[in-house]
Amino acid sequence: MQKPMYALLALIVSALAQPSVALAKNEPPISLPKTSKWEMRYDEDSCKLLATFGQDHDKIVLLISRERPSDYFGVELYGKPLAASGQIPMEVGFGSAPPMKRDGIAMTMSGGERLAVIKIEGLRIDGWSGGKEPQNAPEITPAAESAVTSISFTKDGKQTYALRTGSMAEPLAALRACTSDLLKYWGFDPALEASLTRGPTPTGNPRNWAQPSDYPTSALFGGHSGLVQFRLDVGTDGLPYGCRILYRTNPDEFADLSCQLLMRRARFTPALDAHGKPIKWFYMNRILWVSGGSGW
Repeated sequence: MQKPMYALLALIVSALAQPSVALAKNEPPISLPKTSKWEMRYDEDSCKLLATFGQDHDKIVLLISRERPSDYFGVELYGKPLAASGQIPMEVGFGSAPPMKRDGIAMTMSGGERLAVIKIEGLRIDGWSGGKEPQNAPEITPAAESAVTSISFTKDGKQTYALRTGSMAEPLAALRACTSDLLKYWGFDPALEASLTRGPTPTGNPRNWAQPSDYPTSALFGGHSGLVQFRLDVGTDGLPYGCRILYRTNPDEFADLSCQLLMRRARFTPALDAHGKPIKWFYMNRILWVSGGSGW
């Protein structure tokens, strides 16, 4: 009996996914009207906008999520047309802005009915992809949000779905208000977000916080993979004093383990306010646990 291959473990450091190669369009776009009102969901760890587009086989549910005041957000797309697995190249466009190239994470959620879902992070409605530092990005105005009336998604360079959203002004305004309240709920002052001279900065390489040898044995032998998004609350001494899981895929076994490892290993240079004084703040990132899956 051969020994199992080492599991591959990747810590995705940036909130922005790396651009994919250029995609070729092979199919005409499918235009889907909005068939529900926007619904605002106020969770303990995120704010979510939800709406349904199209009907029957072409029905797609769009969920826009944001965990902090920011011009960046993530999306999740649910629906039968989205069936895929693993990382797939995506193009995402908001109105007339240049489309963004991102790698989406495709999976199947189980429940009463198996449901295909694609999760994409690091999006902006203006299509800006000029760098990883938020302070370098142009400000997105309410007028720019109002001008967006459709969102398009191209999966794997083949099929484009154009979701006819109508003006995004009111939905995105509600999302901004929600995230401001969210920071207050966590115990942080939203007014400090824009005035920080530095957020919590990892000391050493964050990839060392979770290592191949940490992979859960049951998940390894079961061939399970998982994505875990987390928030660490960091004190003025640079030590994390709290860990929250913002998002996780099945199975759940990766969530508790991730927080245990992060609390034990993650260390930071603390955040600084506008006057250069250390303050408590939070750090967000995600861990992608990927099993080797062959060679037993």
